[in-house]
Amino acid sequence: MIRGPVDAPKFKDYILPLIFLKRLSDVFEDEIRVLEEDFGSQQKALKLADADHKLVRFFVPDNARWPKIAARTTGLGEYLTEQEIAARLAAVDAKLAAGEARRAALVALSQSLLHHLMTGRIRLPEFRSQGERGTELGSGAG
Repeated sequence: MIRGPVDAPKFKDYILPLIFLKRLSDVFEDEIRVLEEDFGSQQKALKLADADHKLVRFFVPDNARWPKIAARTTGLGEYLTEQEIAARLAAVDAKLAAGEARRAALVALSQSLLHHLMTGRIRLPEFRSQGERGTELGSGAG
């Protein structure tokens, strides 16, 4: 727990990561409940998620889940900066960055195509005729 006067930027730097970690833990627990319904027990669901992290959106290791964090009464800052938790949060950051990069690439592609269509470099009839030729070629082969 924070004791004594704390200026706003330090408070924000402490509280916002905790809120983010709480949200990740809640999402993880919700997804484990869904797996539990599918596989019959929470223990089996946790074991499967531990073996294959792709079964859940964000895998949260046991010592980083909210019940373990909430149970800490001292040394929470040190506990949260242990290597495993920091590595998991870095993996979440990387996953979010990859999604953002994918989104940015799709936006750039759509803008480029729109620009080519608007400047007349590409015309829709060209797309249609190429598609129709491909269809004709495909239907003639069968």
